[in-house]
Amino acid sequence: MARKISFINYKGGVGKTSLIVNTAACLAKLGKRVLLFDFDTQSNSSIWLLRLERWNKINAQGEGAFFSIFEPGTAKV
Repeated sequence: MARKISFINYKGGVGKTSLIVNTAACLAKLGKRVLLFDFDTQSNSSIWLLRLERWNKINAQGEGAFFSIFEPGTAKV
């Protein structure tokens, strides 16, 4: 059975990213399947999980990013 967990706080600097990334990592280590959505415009959890070098490459090229599937001719299947 799928479960949804959300962490919401409008104040910055309260540890939302740290909490959600570490919670997802712990659940994954327990063998759970985890899907983490990063709706933060600063993409902090994406940067944390992908590492800055990989994130910069994806961000600069525009390929492999979620939005690229909506641009004709850019998605690689």
